[in-house]
Amino acid sequence: MRMRIEPAVLRSAAVGCLVAMLAGCGGGGGGDATPPSKPTAPTEVLISSYTLIPSRVAPSALCEDEITGLGGCIGINQQPEMPRLVRLAEQVPSDPASPPFTRQTGKSGDAYTAQAAGTWYEIDVHSFAQRQDGSAEMGIHVNAIDRNTAIPATSVNPLYQFTTTPPPAGAADQRVMPWRDATARDVEISFELLIKVMRANSPGVAQSHPVLELIDTRSRRNFYITFGAAATIALATRPEDDFSGKDFGVGNAIVSTVFRDNPAFGIRQSGQAFVCNSGPGSGICNTANTLFRFRMRPEDFRAALAKARTLDPTLSPDLADFAIDNFSFNNEVGDSGEIGLILSNYTLSIFAR
Repeated sequence: MRMRIEPAVLRSAAVGCLVAMLAGCGGGGGGDATPPSKPTAPTEVLISSYTLIPSRVAPSALCEDEITGLGGCIGINQQPEMPRLVRLAEQVPSDPASPPFTRQTGKSGDAYTAQAAGTWYEIDVHSFAQRQDGSAEMGIHVNAIDRNTAIPATSVNPLYQFTTTPPPAGAADQRVMPWRDATARDVEISFELLIKVMRANSPGVAQSHPVLELIDTRSRRNFYITFGAAATIALATRPEDDFSGKDFGVGNAIVSTVFRDNPAFGIRQSGQAFVCNSGPGSGICNTANTLFRFRMRPEDFRAALAKARTLDPTLSPDLADFAIDNFSFNNEVGDSGEIGLILSNYTLSIFAR
C-alpha cells in the first residue's frame, strides 16, 4: 500500500501523439491491373505518454501539492527530509570493490541524504535517493532504521503528479480524465526494475510496486490501484488472494492485483512478480525479469472501482467522473526492512481504441 512521503519532483516527458494514416494507390489503365489494397485502420492510437523524471527529492506531501509543482518527484514518507546532496565526485571509496551508495542500489550518481556527518559507508546505510537532471533512471535506498513516526512503516516513492483542479470558466481542462467521453481508452504502465537489496526479518516485510491514484471529481475522494511486483514474502498467485483494504495513513481504498499471467483484472504484458531476500553483497535479484508492462482497459478500471466502492461507498459509480491524480512507485519497509534498487523509464501511457 502507498505511503505518504516527502516528495521529490518528477519531471514529465514530452506528451507524444501518434496518428497512423494509410492511403491506397490507383492502378494503371490496363484491364489486368491489380486493384489497390484496402487501407487497414489502426486498432489503437497513442494519445499521451508521461515518463517520470525526478527533478527534486522532497516529502510526499509536497510532491503531491499541485501548487508547489506538477510532474516528477521522489517522495519521502515517515522519515526525515534529505537536504544534503553528495556529488558523485565526492564519493571516493575506501574499498574500490564496494563503492558507497552504489553498493546499496547498483547505481552510481549524486545522492540525496538526511545524514549530516559520517563516513560514506555510515551514511549509505541510511535511506537516500539518487537522481540526475533529465534522467529517467533513479536509485532508491530505504531503510526502516530511519522511520521517525508512530506509523509502522516508511517509504521512498518516486511520483508523477497531475493537476486535479477544475479549470476556471472558459479555460481548457488540464486534468487527465481518460474516460469522460465515449471513447474506449486503455492506460498502460511500464518500467525497468533492478533490485539489489530487499530484506526484512519476520514479521516485517519490504515491497516495491507501482501505484495508480484516481480521484473522484465529484466527491473529491481518492482510491489506489496497486500492482504487486517484488517483496520479501511470496505475493498472491491466485485472483482470490488479491488484496483490497484501506490505506493506514489516509484511509483511502486500495485495490490490488499482481504481475502474473492471471491477474484479478487487467492484462500483464511482461514482467513477473518475484520474491527477493538479499543484501548489499549479493547480485541483482531479478536479472532475467527486468521489464514490466501492465495494461488496464475501461472494464478493468470498472472492476477495480466496484471493489473500491465496497470499502468507500462515497466514490462515484461512474468511471467518467474519475481523473488520474498521480502514479507512483512504492518502496515500503516495516520493522527491519530494507530496499535498494534502480527504477528506470517509469511511464504511464494512454491509448484510444
